[in-house]
Amino acid sequence: MNRTNALLCAVLVLAASPGGQALAQNAAAAASAPSAGMRGWRMSRDDTPGWSMMTRAERREHHDKMMSMTDTASCKAYMEQHHASMVERARTKGLEPPGKPRHDACDRLKKK
Repeated sequence: MNRTNALLCAVLVLAASPGGQALAQNAAAAASAPSAGMRGWRMSRDDTPGWSMMTRAERREHHDKMMSMTDTASCKAYMEQHHASMVERARTKGLEPPGKPRHDACDRLKKK
């Protein structure tokens, strides 16, 4: 299944879920018009350890914080703090702690 078909399936599933129409519209819009500097860079449950334990507001705050990063050192420090807080949150909820991200999100800053 190519990326377009996978995205279409995800949008359809979201649209069919209760309250999912707005999410589906946002996902479709974001996928169809990525910003030039962020092509291929994602924040989702697959790329952000602790995603499932974060509220929508926390996810937005995390996203905004990551988008505001301008240097690798502060990005890495923030990511370490974020991961530690997600591990602690998992521990207090009796959940399995999140693993490390699949890739280093701060690497995108090296390419600028």
